[in-house]
Amino acid sequence: PEGQPSTIMLRNIPNRFQSHDVMTFLDQHGFRGTIDAVLVPADSRTNRNRGYAFVSFLGAAALERSLTALVGLKFEGTESKKTTDVSIAHNQAMHGAVRMKK
Repeated sequence: PEGQPSTIMLRNIPNRFQSHDVMTFLDQHGFRGTIDAVLVPADSRTNRNRGYAFVSFLGAAALERSLTALVGLKFEGTESKKTTDVSIAHNQAMHGAVRMKK
């Protein structure tokens, strides 16, 4: 329904990750086919991300599942020691996001 959140903020991602890396990470954790768009804001000076991504889901069930399933995960295959944290995004607009291919 309109007005319900569809976007999360995924925090503590490795600073070299781009949208496609986040999509691959989400696919590996069982979210393939549930994502509408991913936005990874970058620092224009360093061309690295700011440590977080916005993920817009196609349905409420996937969003709800993400709030627990994506917490405390490590990024295998990277040197990052960070673990993920998730919250509902304050701003639900996804301007400039990479949309998933349908």
